[in-house]
Order: sequence, then C-alpha cells, then structure tokens
Amino acid sequence: MENINMNTMIGFSHLLGSSTKIPMLIPKYYEQWVDIMEDYLNGIDEDIWRCINSGDYRPGRLEEIGTTSSFANIGVQADKHKANDKRCMRKLRGALSPVAYNYVQGCKSAKEIWDTLKVKYQGSEKTRKIYVKRCLLELGEFKKKDSETIKLYYDRLNELIFKCNHYGVIRSTLEYNLTFLMRLRKEWRNISLMIKTQQRFDNYSLGDLYNVLKPHESEINC
Repeated sequence: MENINMNTMIGFSHLLGSSTKIPMLIPKYYEQWVDIMEDYLNGIDEDIWRCINSGDYRPGRLEEIGTTSSFANIGVQADKHKANDKRCMRKLRGALSPVAYNYVQGCKSAKEIWDTLKVKYQGSEKTRKIYVKRCLLELGEFKKKDSETIKLYYDRLNELIFKCNHYGVIRSTLEYNLTFLMRLRKEWRNISLMIKTQQRFDNYSLGDLYNVLKPHESEINC
C-alpha cells in the first residue's frame, strides 16, 4: 500500500528482521510475515520448518519392519523431531508481542501455534471467503463519490487494494489503474480518455496515475 507513514515503515523494517534476528509479527502485515518467517526458519534448519509444514512426526515406510535397528531409527527420528519442534516453538513465541502471545500460550506444538495465528489474523476459511466476497463486491462498486477530492479517492482505493491483498484477491497494477481512472465521475471523462490512450499509461504505477490526474482537479472544479 502506498503512502505508508514513517512509523509504519519503521515497524515494517523491524518485521523484516535479518538472518539472525527473529522477524516480529505485526498483525497488519501478517501475510508478509508468513513468507518472511518461512524463509527465516528454513534458513536456520529445514527440519525446523518441517515441524510446521508436516506437523507431528510420522515414520516413513522402513525396509526392515520389526527389526531392532528399525525401531531404534524411529526413536532417534522422533526425538530429533521433538527437539526441532521445541526450537521452532521458541522462535515463533519470540516473534510475538505480549498480546499475540496470549493467543498461543496454551499451544503444545509449533504447528498448533502457526495454525492458531492463522485463524486469529487471517480468519477461518469460511470467514476468509466472506471477506473475499466483500472485497470483490467493493471493487465492483468502487467509484468516486460526489465532491470527493482526488486525494481521498486515491487513498480509499489504496485501502481497498491493501484489504484485497490481505485476503488473497490479487489484481494487476493495470487493472487497478483502469478502475481508478474509469470510475471517476463523468466530469473527468475527457481527461480519463486522454490519459488512457497515452502510450506510457500501461507502465504507470497507481501513484504515477494519481500524480497525472491531480493537476487536472482545478479544471474539473471550475
């Protein structure tokens, strides 16, 4: 989302962490944190990430079922998984604020912590589908309001884009630009058509498009 203030940028920088620093969970950026945390855990040890990805340890098919060596190997692997799971739990807990930690305090495994955070900050699958429908409906009905400034209109679309990204409703920059341009009120029609036919329009970011439209606002209000 564009126009993020300085405090938010500092917070997001903290979320990014480093190869040795646990990326902190900022609820607003949960989706990004998931990807960053996966990279972080895999960077430490792929077996740690498997505690989340695979859950409880389940031994694979062994060639010599029933032998002493087979059972010994199962025991070694199970102990290793338990140790990795504890390491993973420590890392996940270390990424949480005191408030977020309260939600996972009773969790007994890394996967349980991960799944609990997902439900809390992303919602259940049923809830997520409800929000996806709302995002699609808002996109379909999005248009500039009466007497709304181009800046407020731009900010409102940015907020909707952030919400769409959060719930997995992904559209290209060009699609959002066309929404922004073609949902202006009829007073903007000639300007909208002129901008849309420009060759460089296809390469505009939403911020670029706003900057092109802003100087025309005085013409519209005359």
